[in-house]
Amino acid sequence: MVGFVFQRGALVLIVVLLVCSIGCRSIQPPTQPDEKLGQQIDAAVGQHVADAEGPGIAAMVIRAGVVVHAKGYGIADLESKRPITRTVPFRLASVTKQFTCMAIMKLAEEGRLSIDDAAVDYLPTLARFGRGVTIRHLMHHTSGLPEYYAELERLQYQLPSADDDPLLTAVDASKVYESWGEPLFEPGVRFAYSNPGYEQLALIVEAVTGQSFGRYLRDAVLRPSGMLTATVRDRPEVTIAHRAVGYAPGEQGKFVENDDHPGNWIVGAGGLYASLDDLYFWDRALAHNSIVSHEMLNSAYTTATLTNGDATGYGYGWAVDEHNGHRRVSHGGAWVGFRTHISRYLDDDVTIVVLSNFASVRVGQVSNAIADLVL
Repeated sequence: MVGFVFQRGALVLIVVLLVCSIGCRSIQPPTQPDEKLGQQIDAAVGQHVADAEGPGIAAMVIRAGVVVHAKGYGIADLESKRPITRTVPFRLASVTKQFTCMAIMKLAEEGRLSIDDAAVDYLPTLARFGRGVTIRHLMHHTSGLPEYYAELERLQYQLPSADDDPLLTAVDASKVYESWGEPLFEPGVRFAYSNPGYEQLALIVEAVTGQSFGRYLRDAVLRPSGMLTATVRDRPEVTIAHRAVGYAPGEQGKFVENDDHPGNWIVGAGGLYASLDDLYFWDRALAHNSIVSHEMLNSAYTTATLTNGDATGYGYGWAVDEHNGHRRVSHGGAWVGFRTHISRYLDDDVTIVVLSNFASVRVGQVSNAIADLVL
């Protein structure tokens, strides 16, 4: 009995510590600044952030699980003059895609769907495209679904009444497939980057779970990873404290706010906000296979193969390639005034994150420049 009481007490202590580590941001990412590297990164970033009083960049380097550089350059919100810091959430744009795939992979490991299921089994709006389009094709960008973003202006005014919601959502956008568009190619024959494909994946998550995509992602992926401020902003009333505002270049060196768009509420291809600190915990969750198994995660890092045997260089929400001989999985994002990039150098245990709230910043170039310094 004494042993049982001791074990139960120890279990309670462990639970309390876990709750505190997840629920209280008193536990920060382990940080050991590399001053020389930091000075070099400052110089590299400085080439892309010309005005310290304008929108800018948040950059982070993780090496062997330790943050060796995390810093903000510029202003997160020009109206309030809030500076960019490691805790400021940015709209991740297409970096969201790896999280969408993680939701699908988790459901697959739980046996709630199969990655080779026909997409139409979950989405009747895809009936015109038959059973050949699978979830895997959507994840790999090889589905051949037509691109409806050219139709967004028409959709904005004609489809919202379909679900009694004034906002343009993924449900509205997907509904266009009931009567519009022809397949671009047979599934698996070609690679064609597809935002609509990932929006169908978000709808599949909703169909399987009975929850909104944002709610499921929060409960099943984000919070278990320790990403406490990461949020899917799928409606304008979803507020994100101290978030960055997106900007574009204006006349005579001015900055123009570029944050609103009718497609902001179509999630799955984008819609997630996260800070550098959030993405540190995401990186560690990936490193420790905290959400899905090593085998499943490895499939995300494996390039798709077309029916003719050619590799696409893309897995599940990750581009798969090398940089200067170093194996890498990465993804970039661009939407309204935000530009984002994450690179994981798998054999080096190095991760580089670059987030910007200025549309003209070439975050991929910044990331590569930092990689050249780190590696």
